[in-house]
Amino acid sequence: MIRRLGPIYDLDDGLRLQDLDASCRQCYKRLAEVIHDPSGQWNTQDVVCIDCGTTATLPTEEKPRQPVVLRRSWRSAGLRVACCTLCPHTSMPLPMDRAAQWAVKHLAERHTGAA
Repeated sequence: MIRRLGPIYDLDDGLRLQDLDASCRQCYKRLAEVIHDPSGQWNTQDVVCIDCGTTATLPTEEKPRQPVVLRRSWRSAGLRVACCTLCPHTSMPLPMDRAAQWAVKHLAERHTGAA
């Protein structure tokens, strides 16, 4: 669920908005939820960009975050780097199976308390 930020505010033409903790895919400015629009340009509960005015859609459910992501190595062709998303640790460039082993070992040692 997207978090609402700050109080509801009014603009000059009677438009009432509340900022959301999300950004526009067009211009990367903050999005806001329409609370009331007397002009009828937007419906109540529409999500709009406060800068460019485009209507945005929000994801309905968040994907679960993977604890470790295996990415291609930029410097070593054919090798992978295991990147932990829970902390700043990464493996060195390794073959795919060794990178996966590093990820399992890292999670067991650092993030489950097992040593």
